Amino acid sequence: METVPLLARYIGAEMRRSGNLQVSMPQLKVLAFISRNPGTSLTCAAEDLAVTAATASNLVDRLVKRGYVRRVEDPNERRKVLLSLTESGTVHLELCRQFAQASVAALIADLPQAKLLKVMEGLNILKEAFDEESRK
Repeated sequence: METVPLLARYIGAEMRRSGNLQVSMPQLKVLAFISRNPGTSLTCAAEDLAVTAATASNLVDRLVKRGYVRRVEDPNERRKVLLSLTESGTVHLELCRQFAQASVAALIADLPQAKLLKVMEGLNILKEAFDEESRK
């Protein structure tokens, strides 16, 4: 469990150092969640991020102001808003993903082949476990 926060901090630090991160890491997590769940609600975003609705609302407000997120009223429930990425938000998220992948690739590039294979095997096992859990 200690690895995930270390990885997130490393990626965030690399993005800030390079100037590629135009949003905070929590905002980036919101963009990724909305990308996976287009038309999601603010409540669902807050639950996924394990933050209060007020915190999620503040994060989304900043992303709306940057032009990365679109917020529209739910036609079935006026008090509920639905969130989706704008084209600009989609592009920014993809650039961040590409940068993160390249940063991690550069970090592990000098690992021996046997260790790289172990890392890949472990990640594949985790992915399979999460895929199975999400189908339940």
